[in-house]
Amino acid sequence: MRLQISKTKNAESFYVVRSVYEKGKRTNVIYEKLGTLPQVKEKAGNKDPYEWAKEYIEALDQKELSEKQENVILELSPNHSMDSNRKVKYKGGYLFLQKLFYQMGWNQISAKVKDGTNSEIPLNAILQMLLYTRILFPGSKKASWELAEDFLPAAREEKTELHQVYRALDLIASNSDKIQEMVYKSTEKVFKRNTDVLYYDCTNFFFEIENEDDFRKYGHSKENRPNPIVQMGMFIDGDGIPLAVIVFPGNKNEQASLKPLEQKILKDFELSKFIVCTDAGLASTENRLFNSRKDRKYVVTQSLKTLPGPVQEWALEPKGWSLEGDPHNRTYNLFDIDEIQHKDSIFFKEQIVDIAGLTQRLLVTYSIKSRDYQRSIRQRQIDRAIKTVEKKPHELDHTRQTDYRRLIQLSFLTDDGEISTNKHLNLDTETIAKEEKFDGFYGVCTNLLPLTPDSPDGTSAQEILRINHMRWQIEDCFRDMKTEFKSRPVYLSRENRIQAHFLLCSLSLILLKYLEKSISDHGYTDFTTEQLLSQLKAADMLHFKGFGYVPAFNPSPLMTALQDALSLHINADIIPEKTLKKMIAVSSKR
Repeated sequence: MRLQISKTKNAESFYVVRSVYEKGKRTNVIYEKLGTLPQVKEKAGNKDPYEWAKEYIEALDQKELSEKQENVILELSPNHSMDSNRKVKYKGGYLFLQKLFYQMGWNQISAKVKDGTNSEIPLNAILQMLLYTRILFPGSKKASWELAEDFLPAAREEKTELHQVYRALDLIASNSDKIQEMVYKSTEKVFKRNTDVLYYDCTNFFFEIENEDDFRKYGHSKENRPNPIVQMGMFIDGDGIPLAVIVFPGNKNEQASLKPLEQKILKDFELSKFIVCTDAGLASTENRLFNSRKDRKYVVTQSLKTLPGPVQEWALEPKGWSLEGDPHNRTYNLFDIDEIQHKDSIFFKEQIVDIAGLTQRLLVTYSIKSRDYQRSIRQRQIDRAIKTVEKKPHELDHTRQTDYRRLIQLSFLTDDGEISTNKHLNLDTETIAKEEKFDGFYGVCTNLLPLTPDSPDGTSAQEILRINHMRWQIEDCFRDMKTEFKSRPVYLSRENRIQAHFLLCSLSLILLKYLEKSISDHGYTDFTTEQLLSQLKAADMLHFKGFGYVPAFNPSPLMTALQDALSLHINADIIPEKTLKKMIAVSSKR
């Protein structure tokens, strides 16, 4: 900093100015106005005002060098227009994601992916940009690239071009397995992964196109959309954090996707002993057999409607039920229980059964709350079916098991039993009665041994039910991916870039989940994913050239939690430019 004196006809003013670099050019900005000559003389006392001003500036320099400067005085004038070429507002919430990115060693991924290639793509910068924007401001790849200009200059990686972003997608796709392996192993060094139980499920994503191609195929859309789709299979660990993903054409059977992805986990992640938990749709006999080998086990939901007759009769038999958590191990008859007292209770029974030639342990549960919920849903469907019968529509085709039209019976017989050419619609009371038999009942199959005095290494029924109950975590992952990350519809057309897109979505989810875990591990648990994302999105900062960055967000307990968990404190009144650069430099190290 130096002294600048401005002389006019009637006054002589003293200013402290400093040189700053902006866009590669050096310019001077006013740091502080000391006042006019009479005002400076008053401050200087017996000293020469010019000498006093120089000594004052030297003291400011020393304070800045020692980072002990306590106050920064900003002089803003309503008479000065903003510089149209200068950016003032920047996004700062991604700094927490960036610190975690480096903390987990993900910065090493790009170097290893590019190793042995001649690629000059700034992959590390592009990878971070695509992850941070997918979490906070999801959009197209072009929109993400443009949005990177709003990142703090001090935290920005090297300059990237748009064509490099698309070329990076090709590189990411061709190294998908390698990237997932490196992410798992580098993250595992920081956060111990809970791999005792792995959950697997599939979902699909639609495309805004009319015609299918070799990869985007017409299939059973879980959102009932008529567009071509691709499918994603995902493994998550016991803490609900994604482990590995696979993307395959929309017309393929999802049951066949489990085995190849699990084989990659066995080989690349060096895991061998775990329990795989899936829903009934993925619980084929082949998948159950695959997870009956070596140290692998399975826990899967089981449709009671498809059980062999004698087993189904046993499952629905009202006698012989146990109550979860009952210390006396009594048996109950469902006809005799007090429904008010046991409204929230879970009753269960189990036995060893043979299903499709495979000997398994079958657990069946009964819940009054679940029964009432299923009945309320069916009653709404019955009401819709009655209205349809009364209106006699021309089309009654239905494809889904939950479609209310399954409760309508189509007949060409009159009320007198004579054949007619007209359609006659009636409520299908037989179907309704068959479905009501299963209300409140739920089945789970496993090859885990029971916990008995003779087998102390077995697994209790309560533990199996707990494992199965936690399947909600994978549904939560898919929900975040589709709603918060806006991962669909997808506008990319090349298969390899589509693969890269969904891999980036899964990596973004891992990053977000570990940010949540970092906060909760520090004792902050009372927040939702939506609240966390909202806080990060709102963490803007205002830049005053030559001075520093002023937080433009409201303080909150969640922001305090973020700063404490990541040791990244950006809540000062103003953060000097050099301090922010140093803070980011420290954060960008493992």
